[in-house]
Amino acid sequence: MLIPAKIQFNLIFWKVLNFGLLLLIYWTQITAYTPRVLLPNNTLILMISFTIGYGILLVSPALIKRLVQPSTSRSIQQDLNLIFAGYALILVFFPTTYTQPNLISHYGVLGFFLALISLSLSYLTQPTAISISQPNSAPNWRSTNLLEARLLVPLGLVIMVAATSSSRLTWIVSVGGISIVTLITRLYSNYLAKQDL
Repeated sequence: MLIPAKIQFNLIFWKVLNFGLLLLIYWTQITAYTPRVLLPNNTLILMISFTIGYGILLVSPALIKRLVQPSTSRSIQQDLNLIFAGYALILVFFPTTYTQPNLISHYGVLGFFLALISLSLSYLTQPTAISISQPNSAPNWRSTNLLEARLLVPLGLVIMVAATSSSRLTWIVSVGGISIVTLITRLYSNYLAKQDL
């Protein structure tokens, strides 16, 4: 549900796009470092991880269809492909994003957690501990959670990019971004409540 139903793409488009991104990841990872320096230890692990992630995307339709209804299955597949493409694009344009200092020392791992949270939030219909919306009707919860999820995905990507600079910038972007998302979703929830949703 991260992608509105009106603009969802065919899954073949996503498979081709993500395969192209996977090839670009291999290219950028191999050429990101000078020939005089050996590839860092985590580079091979990173490329294997993205390859496994792409493989999971290829087999996910068969697995997801067994667990949920067909319409929900299609939305989940679209969302998984979108998140994969987003984090693959970061690696293409910022080849050193996923190095250990950027993930651990600069707190870039927060971007990963936001992706996981946003994916689960987009399918929640009831109040949860991580929801920001106020206790109103079920449609209000669902709409607010969906908006929150759609805002958290780009925020996670921005946090990953900020982590390539410094941990201070990452914290500023994280705290500022989460505060803005909280404010927007709270205002949206109040708006829906006034509209009797």
